[in-house]
Amino acid sequence: MQFIPIVSLLLLSWYSSVSGTCFTTGPTWGDANQRKILDDNIENLCRQMTGKFAVGAAASRCLKGGEKPGNRYDFLFRNVNKEERTLTMETCTRLIRKDIATCPMGAYNQGSNWWYTSDPNEGECLTTGP
Repeated sequence: MQFIPIVSLLLLSWYSSVSGTCFTTGPTWGDANQRKILDDNIENLCRQMTGKFAVGAAASRCLKGGEKPGNRYDFLFRNVNKEERTLTMETCTRLIRKDIATCPMGAYNQGSNWWYTSDPNEGECLTTGP
């Protein structure tokens, strides 16, 4: 049966279409409690960022740090495709959660549809997210 190899190839081709780079300096997402608070707020954050994006259009949000006052988490998605794209809840939450799980200091990513960043930083949000 060829099901497993085909699924593996499909997943590999999807992951290879997104090139991510983890940041190597700066604040982290925090301890397990901080990451739990962050994870609990990702759907609300993505709800504010999803929708149709014209070519080159972007949406960004800042989320206040939960247990670590004075810290914030910055997120940005930009449509880099040659046509209008829709950022879905599934895509937004999956990509942000991937960055949090694999890049302790955040990341920037380039795919065929989106350029996006997930970045923990010091300081307060200029505008408050969820």
